[in-house]
Amino acid sequence: MKTLDPDQSLAALIDILDDCLEGYAIFPGSYGRRDLLNWWLLDVVPATWHLLPPSSVYIVESLPDREKIGLEQMETLKKISSAMRLAINQSNYLQTKIA
Repeated sequence: MKTLDPDQSLAALIDILDDCLEGYAIFPGSYGRRDLLNWWLLDVVPATWHLLPPSSVYIVESLPDREKIGLEQMETLKKISSAMRLAINQSNYLQTKIA
């Protein structure tokens, strides 16, 4: 939630990266966790910075209906992203009118 607050977003993203790099996402011999870290660092963090959904959704391989789950999650993320961008644009517009 802190990533959504303009005054706290940079610190929140740095905290997330710090957690990843301190070992919360990497444990020796844990291929799946390394895969998850790569997804966070290469896809989620840059997308979040630009208020966009990631290009893919990380889903545990053993889940049934992985494709269906991924499609539903991407649609939800796209709706959230659009709503956030609209809210920010409206807020900026209102601040411009008031100033």
